[in-house]
Amino acid sequence: MRTRREKGKAHIVRYELAQGITRPVWLPFPGPDAERPARSAAAIRSKRYRVRRPEPARDADSKVKLRVRPIVIPPQHEVIRALFGLGVLG
Repeated sequence: MRTRREKGKAHIVRYELAQGITRPVWLPFPGPDAERPARSAAAIRSKRYRVRRPEPARDADSKVKLRVRPIVIPPQHEVIRALFGLGVLG
């Protein structure tokens, strides 16, 4: 679509917010492009923070966040345990 836009054969109608990212909605017809929305203040602050942080500190923090939670198996009804061997005694 970008090449069609450069040739004047497509345009951006609007931008939609999806998972924190603004994505263009295209129409394959000539027309004026919609203005790109301004970035949110939170996005600007977090980008500045990431730029200032050195790489080793970023890696160390990301490893801390990736802790594995223990798997909790809920107790099952006696019949389910007898038939399928699922769950724990509870």
